[in-house]
Amino acid sequence: MKRFHSLVVLMGIAALTAGASGSYAGLILDQEQWTHNSGVGLSEQYAVAQTFVPQVTGSLARVDILGYPEGPRITGNLDTKHDVMLDIVPTTDGVPNAPASSLGSVMILAEQVPNPGPDPDFAVQVSFDFSGSMPELTLGTEYALVLRSPDATVCEMFSWGSADSDAYATGGAFLSLDGGATYAGMGVACDMTFRTYMVPEPTSVVLFALTLAGIARLQRRRVAA
Repeated sequence: MKRFHSLVVLMGIAALTAGASGSYAGLILDQEQWTHNSGVGLSEQYAVAQTFVPQVTGSLARVDILGYPEGPRITGNLDTKHDVMLDIVPTTDGVPNAPASSLGSVMILAEQVPNPGPDPDFAVQVSFDFSGSMPELTLGTEYALVLRSPDATVCEMFSWGSADSDAYATGGAFLSLDGGATYAGMGVACDMTFRTYMVPEPTSVVLFALTLAGIARLQRRRVAA
């Protein structure tokens, strides 16, 4: 058992060293909702938000979503793709704050948005790289992903893939009709697709390792008793 304790401590030290070696060292998938059977459109006026609660304290490195480039799919013209912007904002009483309070923002230019596939029901993955800002998120605190397409018309909008169910238990979807200034719930069970990738703080990783060591010590005492 002492050997196990030593191994746990060494794992914690290794994680601490990795966390100091670069912004992407120790990258983990933290939160995920990848079920989709519908979509909610974005335009200059329409902003869509999804609340979530990280399970680690650390830096947000990347967010992936699934979506549908509606303009090219409807018109057949790839020039109808538009920029898509993602903000990370705090929440107040469970409702997303306005983009002015953004902790970090990434814009995907129209030419970087993947082209739609031949199947209109096939969603494309869009990745937002936050390595330039690496906003700090805290375990157990609620935040919101806010997706907008500032220059899109209603007929050429990008639709954010969603699940017509309560697929993500610790968050929910919101719709804004004024570009993100105010929000209302969807009115039905709905969660947007997303994956958040975090670089945990080294102290969080070490505390986790020490927790494992404590559990192992307790189990040894129970066996001895």
